[in-house]
Amino acid sequence: MKHMFGLFLGALLPSVGNAQDFTTHEGFVLQAEADTWREKGAARPTVTFDADAGQYVMYHTSQYPDWYAEEQADDFSGCKNGIFGVGRAVSPDGINWTPEPADGPVLGPKEGTFGACAVAHPTVILDNGTWRLWFKTEQEADPCPDGETPAWGCERFTGIGYAESTDGINWTMGAEPILANTAWGPSLGIGFPSVVRLEDKWVLYASSIPNIYMATSEQPGSGWVAEPTEVDSESGEVTVLPLLKPGANAWMADRVFCPALSCDELNTSLPIQFWFGGKDLDGTWGFGKASAGGPPESEGDEVEVFVSSSSPFREWEASEAANRWGNFDVLRIGEDDWVVYYKAKDENNVNAIGMAYTVSSWSGEDMHDRICVTIVTDEDGDGVDAIVHGGTDCDDTDPDVFPGAVEIWYDGIDQDCDGNDQDQDQDGYDAEEVDGDDCDDEDPDVNPGVSDPFADGVDRNCDGVDGPLDSGDTGPGEPGGGEGCCKNKGSDGTAALFFLPLLLLRRKRR
Repeated sequence: MKHMFGLFLGALLPSVGNAQDFTTHEGFVLQAEADTWREKGAARPTVTFDADAGQYVMYHTSQYPDWYAEEQADDFSGCKNGIFGVGRAVSPDGINWTPEPADGPVLGPKEGTFGACAVAHPTVILDNGTWRLWFKTEQEADPCPDGETPAWGCERFTGIGYAESTDGINWTMGAEPILANTAWGPSLGIGFPSVVRLEDKWVLYASSIPNIYMATSEQPGSGWVAEPTEVDSESGEVTVLPLLKPGANAWMADRVFCPALSCDELNTSLPIQFWFGGKDLDGTWGFGKASAGGPPESEGDEVEVFVSSSSPFREWEASEAANRWGNFDVLRIGEDDWVVYYKAKDENNVNAIGMAYTVSSWSGEDMHDRICVTIVTDEDGDGVDAIVHGGTDCDDTDPDVFPGAVEIWYDGIDQDCDGNDQDQDQDGYDAEEVDGDDCDDEDPDVNPGVSDPFADGVDRNCDGVDGPLDSGDTGPGEPGGGEGCCKNKGSDGTAALFFLPLLLLRRKRR
């Protein structure tokens, strides 16, 4: 089945049927702290669970206080709209958070870079021991006074950046944005990136006022392409289409923003769920959910539409600006429960991070990551992946067939996937029951490849004679039935063998 991506062009579409009831956690989980670099508060959280360390990890945006900016070696005097960096905090339970490190950001603006004034709006994925971080960036208000234009241009908003880390604290940032500010066309500013990985493809959604757009890449830090696109048949002009734009429902008629992506493993044709903010024409803000397929496998693939919630799960009047979820990260817990970390305002009207959830308790192991499984690798649900997906299940359509299953011999089915349904004793010879020549397939010492030197009641080499061919046997288990070596003038050969040692002894004594 092809993975489809969604395209929402504003038509009124059916709503998601499973509305979510969120309970707001009392108080804030991360707030401003006086005399620290976070004294102006915290916003735009992104959270993951580090199973190796057994802790939750949050990254967030904070604005530098003037005194902290002056202490830095970089010159931030041209940053007329503020200086912003990315901080980090850890928690044993997802509720009680400790800044780590406490004395500054883990990733901050650097003079002379595309993030000269702001590294903000982080989104994080912990990918097999590598921490991956995407973020929006800004530079000085007048970055090109001498007419020299850097690779990322002279606009205030410079695009989406990328950084990597092996410990989640020390980061290496790329030299240029992975997506320019104009990646999706003219914009009032882009931000709030959110990323998932679909097998071998990375998918990024971001806000570009008033829409939400998409880009994809085979590498997390390079090669990003904005899509889907539309080509004008006459001019040949290529336009990037929004994935989600205002107008589908009244509550999101003015703008949509801040996508928060998650995986939906239960729906392989629509593998992404994402939450987003919306604003209506009267200034009321809302919070809703949509579903989308993955990016197209090839150019020209059919496009499936999003299915958007027709009404928000939360909404705030314009006068409730301090309480609304201005930006957020939404994490899936278990099969269909959620926890939200959001930016609001504390009692001093300073940015703070709160949380809400659909269940009152969960563990880190219940939290889904953003590496989506969009290919069903165990179709029959027996716990073993199919061979074509790197597993060992030789028949992924039959739940009774997998390595370790009980083998039913000679039925034409290799239940335990060892390649053998005809040779029970594994002596290299198929049983007579399946037209083989092993006359006793439960005894590895009985087969046509062994010798049968004695007439002892067992036809070891399956030639129909118990003992050597000249023994005169009439068949297995019937020694001495003819004129063979063990007959002595009609007497029983056994008797002759019994008296032979006595005759030899007598001759020796003489």
